[in-house]
Amino acid sequence: MRTRRTRRSRKKNGKQTAILAAIALSLGALTVLGTRRQPQADTAPLSTETINGFAYRTACGLLRSRGENLVYSPVSFYHALSLTASGASGQTAGELDAYLAVQDGEKPSEQAASLYRMLHSEGEHSRLTICTSLWHDQSVRLKHGFKKEASKQYGASVYSVDFGSDAAAEKMNEWVQQQTGKTIRPDIRVQEDDLLRILNTLYFRDEWRDRLYLSKTPEPFYLTGGETAEALFLNRTYGSWGFSKGAEFTRASLVLKESGQMYFVLPDEGVLVDSFFESAERLQEVMEGGTSMSGEVVFKIPQFTLSSSLDLKESMENDGITRPFVQGDFSNMTKDGEIRISAITQDSYISVNRDGVEASSFTDLALESAAAIEEKADRADMILNRPFLFGIKDRGVWLLIGVCDHPAA
Repeated sequence: MRTRRTRRSRKKNGKQTAILAAIALSLGALTVLGTRRQPQADTAPLSTETINGFAYRTACGLLRSRGENLVYSPVSFYHALSLTASGASGQTAGELDAYLAVQDGEKPSEQAASLYRMLHSEGEHSRLTICTSLWHDQSVRLKHGFKKEASKQYGASVYSVDFGSDAAAEKMNEWVQQQTGKTIRPDIRVQEDDLLRILNTLYFRDEWRDRLYLSKTPEPFYLTGGETAEALFLNRTYGSWGFSKGAEFTRASLVLKESGQMYFVLPDEGVLVDSFFESAERLQEVMEGGTSMSGEVVFKIPQFTLSSSLDLKESMENDGITRPFVQGDFSNMTKDGEIRISAITQDSYISVNRDGVEASSFTDLALESAAAIEEKADRADMILNRPFLFGIKDRGVWLLIGVCDHPAA
């Protein structure tokens, strides 16, 4: 049995240490342990260019360094990191604000609240909800301004718990399970120096507007190394449908019942999907650019379920962000000493089947001390029987970006 820790036992070398974990999940935003709150700030809308620019910048390196398959939620990362940035000050705040592309005269919390209002919706066939909770040890002296901002701008419910007891982790695990309808069962553990934990859920689920037909027998999917795998494919043919052709790619999307779409980018024969990730500009080109056309479009999409684990701290360091990880200034968050970001990880999941799409993302952030002209074309074959790029966009925002290297991995 763990011995209960006191606030004094956590002091090291005369400095108070702290850990904060920001967890963003995109499965199952069900309100429990308190009423769901909604951001109340009256701020200008966050431009889709801002959040999508963040998506391209952060996704590029992750996609280049992936193993096999990857799914990443830039919205999850953005929301979790912005709450942390709200507690930063000085040069630390400057680095994080620049990374988040916070507009002059605005705060990261205002952009997060704007993002919430842009995306949050509950329809007959779909759901896209965001919910946040802030858990802190009973000994922690949260600054009133940060606590108020977390509640007002992020809609966060705040809980004071005893982090010296195993019951704290059990309560947080239960909260997440209930939020996700027990679809996600995290193993949240309270570490020796934990003072703060932030849990954020982002749920996305939607159905296809038009019915897809599942093949009765498996068909080959051609892997990059020359091997093949078998997969069941979802099929649909449109006599007249929009698509885009660009340098070494074809892109088309399937419409979901509410406002979202799922985009598929197929490399030309002989072109590796990795060539799309040479730069953020190239990734944006294949996701948004090309010549708009219309004609017969044949969709053949593997039914797949993918998951991946990402180190987002390493990605930020590769982009030149250093101060928050070395000697961060988070004095706007707590009165309890110097803290720094020690880890940022994200586990993500997506399932695509004949009914629709369901996806999740789990971002853990820890702090410790110290209009194109349409042309006519005859046909586009979206035969996704080799590695391809995909993304889910809702209200103009990329919720998820990923690569399917192996649908049965």
